[in-house]
Amino acid sequence: MPKKPTRNHVADLRGASRLAVEATARVTDVVEAMHNTIGGGPAVLGGPLARPMRLLNGPAYGHVRAVARVVGAGIEPVRPRLSVVPVVDLRGCGRVSRSAT
Repeated sequence: MPKKPTRNHVADLRGASRLAVEATARVTDVVEAMHNTIGGGPAVLGGPLARPMRLLNGPAYGHVRAVARVVGAGIEPVRPRLSVVPVVDLRGCGRVSRSAT
C-alpha cells in the first residue's frame, strides 16, 4: 500500500497568509469601486460627486491594502521559526466521554 503523503503545515500557513492578503486586497478593490459608484451621485446627472469621492476614498482604501501587505510581509520572517515548532494533533480534543458517570 502506498504511503500517504504528509502535510506541510508551514507551507499551508504560508499559502493561507498569501491567500488572505490577496483576498483582502481584491475585496477592498470591489468595496472601493462600489463606494465610489454609490457616493458619486446619480449617473443621470453625470455623477457630480464622483471625483470628490475618489479623492476621499482612494487614500482610505489604499491604507487598508497597505496594512494587509504589511501584515502579509510580517508573517514571512516568522515562517522559518515555525518549522521547529512541534505539531500537536488536536483531533478529538474537547470530546466528552459519555461513559464516565
